[in-house]
Amino acid sequence: MERIQPSNVGCQDHNTTMKSPLSIQDPVPLIYVVEDNCAIRDSLELLLHTCGWQVHLFAHGSDFLDQLPIEPQQPCCLLLDIHLPDINGAELQEQLQARLWPASTILLTAQPHNPLVQRALNAGAVTVMGKPFEARDLLQLIRATLSNQPH
Repeated sequence: MERIQPSNVGCQDHNTTMKSPLSIQDPVPLIYVVEDNCAIRDSLELLLHTCGWQVHLFAHGSDFLDQLPIEPQQPCCLLLDIHLPDINGAELQEQLQARLWPASTILLTAQPHNPLVQRALNAGAVTVMGKPFEARDLLQLIRATLSNQPH
């Protein structure tokens, strides 16, 4: 099984958007990735794009918050690293909760028992996935999360 973990191959240091073709019948889910490790971010982009999902990547929480739509127009999910250079994942999740942002958050962390994880869960994140993780496990979790949304 493919494991998602850090490496130094193919890193992009900027925020990027990769769009998949839209279906007329169902909106294509949008997956936001807020992860400062460029190798993990790039690996997630490739993995998620193979599922046909739109993918928006951010290395910093503040960049994500600056570009956050008020009301997503399609099913979406946030993959959120708990340790970011500018804001921690718990603070970011608390800001999302204050904005009543409806998308589900999956926390990504190498330290699942960190107090910040519990704080983010208390602020509305749906679950936590420990790093490294199996690609199929993450995809199952994302699909389950998307299927529980009202879109």
